[in-house]
Amino acid sequence: QLAGGHDVRVLDLGCHDGAYLDALREAGVTGEYLGIDIAASPRWEETPKTGKLRAEWRVWDAHRVGELPAGRFDVILSVTTFEHFERDGEVLAGVTTQLRPGGHFVLVVPSPYSFAVYGNHGFRRYHNAETCRRLTASGLEVVSVTPVGGVPSFAWSTLWFQGAQAVRLAGKAALGVAAGFSRARAKRLFGPLDATLNGTQFWHQRTRLGRAAHRGLVRASTRLDVWLPGLPVLYEIVARKPT
Repeated sequence: QLAGGHDVRVLDLGCHDGAYLDALREAGVTGEYLGIDIAASPRWEETPKTGKLRAEWRVWDAHRVGELPAGRFDVILSVTTFEHFERDGEVLAGVTTQLRPGGHFVLVVPSPYSFAVYGNHGFRRYHNAETCRRLTASGLEVVSVTPVGGVPSFAWSTLWFQGAQAVRLAGKAALGVAAGFSRARAKRLFGPLDATLNGTQFWHQRTRLGRAAHRGLVRASTRLDVWLPGLPVLYEIVARKPT
């Protein structure tokens, strides 16, 4: 919807392995995509860079997003990454600089309730009212605030993430045992598998079927959230740079 049927320039902050590039392409977004992250992902080389939505990745610190030479983006995404930026005020200032007039910033952040789901994840949680005040103070106009989740989504998210965490810990423990009860030796002997376990909760995002199943579960729980509201895990906030 934010693309408006035209070619757009999209900046993805903390893009990790580029899963949202896949989602944008599947949604029919066209133009240019730039994903930045503090470290490269192997999937950057595996993912096609050409097509209706051309892709580029850069190893870049989000605190320096305002220094990117690209500039003037139509849409900037930060999907559950802002809590990982130690000085998020610097990142927000850079976002305001990089947005073109009329461009949109899509910010998805964990709510205080999310601690039960993710645990001590990132530097902070976000209250929606305070976050909106910060966006306004930075020169952006808040267009919409959407609490993501009710009791069903809260329960499903907790089960998924805590289950994935249990799989990760059990897998690493098994590798440690196989390596003679040594985590250091396990990393040397089973490096790729050990690293793969770190992203257990995102495995489903690597395939079209997995992403489709995820969307289906989200839609189902969202319908139930209408009947059992409360306990939002995330807030989706869309802000616009004035023209």
